[in-house]
Amino acid sequence: GNHLQHKKLLRSIDSILYAFK
Repeated sequence: GNHLQHKKLLRSIDSILYAFK
C-alpha cells in the first residue's frame, strides 16, 4: 500500500518536472 502511494508521488513529481522542461 505504501509503495503504491510512493509511486504515485514520484509520478506527480515527474509530471511537474516535465511541465517545467
